[in-house]
Amino acid sequence: MVMPASATKSHQGAPVWDIPLRLFHWLFAIAVVGAYITGDNEQWFFHEKFGLAVLGLLGFRLIWGFIGGHHARFRQLRLAPAALVAYSRARSQSIFAYLSGKPSPHQYGHSPVGSWATLVILAVMLGMAMSGIFADHHGIFYGPMVRLFGLYDISGFASEIHEAVHTLVIPIVVLHVLAVIGYRYVWGIRLLPPMLQGRHDPALPAMSARHQVLGVVLLVMCVASAQALGLIADEG
Repeated sequence: MVMPASATKSHQGAPVWDIPLRLFHWLFAIAVVGAYITGDNEQWFFHEKFGLAVLGLLGFRLIWGFIGGHHARFRQLRLAPAALVAYSRARSQSIFAYLSGKPSPHQYGHSPVGSWATLVILAVMLGMAMSGIFADHHGIFYGPMVRLFGLYDISGFASEIHEAVHTLVIPIVVLHVLAVIGYRYVWGIRLLPPMLQGRHDPALPAMSARHQVLGVVLLVMCVASAQALGLIADEG
């Protein structure tokens, strides 16, 4: 994902990652880490708040995957096995070229590896968030769907799924960080600047301010709706 090494900050074209997607990315990282830490420390009130934030952010991402910026859309994910194999082969061959001072070839948006990583992360976190709202935390705290509808008969099963998926969080986070470091120091590709600053893909038309504002409003509404689920359950 990202910019050619020779690219400079340009005001032409559209951001590689639009503002709503960048906002989602960093809020999602904070919410996942927060949910993990508070869950391990049995701080159930904050664990629920972070978990519901994850759920709301995932809801936004699923919608934005169809109406968001060019590179944010799911149809731009490169999931064909042949593309994954070809990309992996090209990456392995380009290591020596980069070490010898030659630029490493790459493109804007998600690579085949990045596409699969995105899909796996979203699927795992969605499974964790959905199972969490039905889960029973050791009989001390129940997820909002249990408190709201009394679904105690399925809370045990949901808890087992939640715990199983929980074990995948650290490996996923570690692999993600290692990938960012690897792209930077093995292939000379900086993944962080486009997710922080947007950068620009000159081949794309500029994204309208109205579209980006719509995305931010949608993100806020999705997170607020998820948090409302917890508040309604508390009142019930």
